Amino acid sequence: MTSTISNNKNEVTSHLSNSSSTEIMLFRVFHFSVLQFCSV
Repeated sequence: MTSTISNNKNEVTSHLSNSSSTEIMLFRVFHFSVLQFCSV
């Protein structure tokens, strides 16, 4: 699980560097929601 998250982080980082700030904000909100869901 942890290794998968790390791999996704690398892909996401490279993707975000090419994204607009709006997409970054939407991703952060989505990512936060996923983290909240996983912690439950």
